[in-house]
Amino acid sequence: MESQINSGNNRQYYDEYEIDLREYIILLWQKKWLILGLVVLAILAAFLINLFVLPTTYQTRAKIQLTEYPGIYGQSNYARQFLQSSELIKQAAARAGLELTSQEINYYQENRLMVTLIPETKIIELQVEASEPQLAYDLTNNIISIFSQQSADYYKSLLASQQRYVEELEGELKSINRKIAQDQHLNSTKDLEANQLLLNSFLNESNSLFMVRRDLRVLIQQEKEKLLSYAQVRVIDEPYLPVTKKTPNLGSLTNVVKSK
Repeated sequence: MESQINSGNNRQYYDEYEIDLREYIILLWQKKWLILGLVVLAILAAFLINLFVLPTTYQTRAKIQLTEYPGIYGQSNYARQFLQSSELIKQAAARAGLELTSQEINYYQENRLMVTLIPETKIIELQVEASEPQLAYDLTNNIISIFSQQSADYYKSLLASQQRYVEELEGELKSINRKIAQDQHLNSTKDLEANQLLLNSFLNESNSLFMVRRDLRVLIQQEKEKLLSYAQVRVIDEPYLPVTKKTPNLGSLTNVVKSK
């Protein structure tokens, strides 16, 4: 008896569900022209916004490779921060004939310039957008040029300091060589074997000098290899002059509104 009641309740529930679903379908069919009109209106609105509201932008890309030489301009995270800095954007824009306000610089940082680190490499990709193709191209070139120049100036000073260090090491090596030569000369002119204590002292000093000389030679070679390994920032993908507009997205409208 109880099972019959439950069965009847379930049948009634499914019947009501089927009726509700049928009513929804009928309602949607009755409103089909309204729904279709809203879809067409949305497409038309998107077209008009794209045509009259969203700014026309052109995008270009470039890739640079940082130096392997130790220093801040060889550090990917530092390089990314500097490439996105307001000061660099301001200088690059000035070279292109633009005087940007602080608000415009912030807009470029957030919407017009993207700096991407290629994982496990020293390669950085730049994406720059502008209202004109030539401007996008010039800004990208200027950003790379300013970064490369400042990197070269930094390493010029660093390499000069490194070269002085190598020269100091070479001076120490010459002094040790002279000391070894003097000791060898004394060994040849004095009878050290008659004084065992003096002989042991001489041998210990000679061994120490030879070890220091060996270590200095290794260190000098390492430092010279560092100097030879230096390479400036290298452009591996040159920026190109864009010929087609960048396709806008829905977020562009929000950014435009915020910037106004």
